[in-house]
Formats: sequence, structure tokens, C-alpha cells
Amino acid sequence: MTLAGETASTYVPKKETVGKKVSVRVTVTGYGLRDTSATSPETTPVTDGTVPTTSPSPTTSPTVSPSPTSSPTTSPTVSPTLSPTTSPTATVTPLTLVTKPKVKGKPRIGKRLKVVGGVWSRTDVKLAYRWKANGKTIKKARKRAWKVLAKYRGKRISVLVTASAPGATSVKVLLKVRRKVA
Repeated sequence: MTLAGETASTYVPKKETVGKKVSVRVTVTGYGLRDTSATSPETTPVTDGTVPTTSPSPTTSPTVSPSPTSSPTTSPTVSPTLSPTTSPTATVTPLTLVTKPKVKGKPRIGKRLKVVGGVWSRTDVKLAYRWKANGKTIKKARKRAWKVLAKYRGKRISVLVTASAPGATSVKVLLKVRRKVA
């Protein structure tokens, strides 16, 4: 069920959702990023939260026996059964890029290039790095800094930074070094 206009991080079910299952879809967008979406599992059907009212009704009629020692039998008391209500609230903290990192250093043989800066929307972010030469991954170049080797002279260097956090879709950003290796 699509609920038009529901964009807050929490949702309180309304009358039209009673009996329906609810899930949340989060879409992450940002400068230089591909839009990414994730959908939560559905809840159990939403209830209206009211307690059913029942009037006790006798199941048997009182009986009186001729014996003076017996007493009339009355019907049992009926108590309503309470069922838990489903009030789904989803607090989803997506992972987004706030400030793009940069590559520091000059692309010269023997010099180091290093990824610096970068701000993410969450503090529990883990970063992974994949350095590339002319778009091809450089083997064993998976750290924040990388020393430029002679065999990459004349090539264009870039680094793919992948940010991940528990429960969030990872975010990738490709950083390109402006000049070729000299």
C-alpha cells in the first residue's frame, strides 16, 4: 500500500491502514551518487487498537434443586481478550555522502597519493579503497594511501571509495586524479 505524502522518519497508522501490512522504502540521493533504495520487511497487519467489548451472557440457566444444601449455578464471567496493536515506527538512518573526499598528492612516480577528507551522514562508517589505473583495478592497492609506481607512467589514476555502515546500503564514490602520472 502506497501512502502519499508520508515522508517522515516515523509513521502512525491511520484508519485506512487497518488490516494492511506496512513497510518503509528509503531512497538515498546525493550529489555525484546513484540513487539507492531499500525496503523494509512488512509488518503484521495493522489493527485499530481498540479493545473489543463483550457483554457477559449466560451459557446456562440457573438451576434450583429441591435440596436446601445446593445453590444456583451462574454463568462464567467473560473477559475480553486483548490483542496487541501494531504501531509500526521505522527509524532508518541512511548512509549518505555529505562532503566528497579528495585525493591529495601529485601523480608522480615514487610519490604518495592519499584520500583525505570526506564527511558521511553516520559515524559508524567503514571505508574501503580500490585504486585504479586507466579504470582498471590495481592489485593490492586497497589502502587510503598509495605509492605511484613507474609502470603507471602516463596513466590516469582514480580511487573508488566505498562507504558502508550496519543496516545501510553502501555508497560508492569515484575520485579522479586530474593529471596523468608523470
